[in-house]
Amino acid sequence: MIKVLRRAALSLALVVAALPSFANIVVTGTRVIYDEGAREQTVRMTNRGTSPVLVQAWIDENAGNKNPEDARSPFLMTPSVFRLDGDKGQSLRIKQIESKMPTDKESVYWLNILEVPVKPKAENYLQMAIRTRLKLFYRPKGVAQQADEVGKRLTWRMVKEDGKTFIEGSNPTPLHASLTQLKLKTGAVESEPVEADMIEPFGKRRWPVDVKGTPATLNFGIVNDYGAVLLQDATIAP
Repeated sequence: MIKVLRRAALSLALVVAALPSFANIVVTGTRVIYDEGAREQTVRMTNRGTSPVLVQAWIDENAGNKNPEDARSPFLMTPSVFRLDGDKGQSLRIKQIESKMPTDKESVYWLNILEVPVKPKAENYLQMAIRTRLKLFYRPKGVAQQADEVGKRLTWRMVKEDGKTFIEGSNPTPLHASLTQLKLKTGAVESEPVEADMIEPFGKRRWPVDVKGTPATLNFGIVNDYGAVLLQDATIAP
């Protein structure tokens, strides 16, 4: 079974990340928060299809397309390979086995769930392996109380460089800021949304923007611990 799943992971042309229109496996939640000192954390999944699937799950410290055997993380997850019948559920248990993570800021890892449908008897059938990837945040005790304040503490400014304009976000907090989109507002005119992603703790990120005039405000979405997107407004520094 493990060899089958590894071959599926290696066939990048057949691996599609997070395509709900094809995937039968549904994972509860969009992210995992592992608090320092926790005995374990669980992730619940369900096979909403009628046929069984093979599932392989692993955690990696990088967001790339590493094979399960090459992945590295301070967590142990069980079970790592299993069969999940149609209309059945399964819980993954995540347990910290190393303590090498920083204690003054949050760390991020990636939970990968690879779903391989059982090969049908019919010929000329395209079999696709679907990979879903979730962020796993390891949160030290000293920073846990700041989770609700991240969006409010971000600062923003416009930067011009090499004839291009960027919106720069600074994150002074020890937690990751997971953003969805940015909208600049100049007077009564609002720009097209700019797709954003994540600003690391104590880090900065820039996104190119196409704006006319000098925007005064910014509207952005930030994802909270429960996966909900909270919309917030911010003033842009000159």
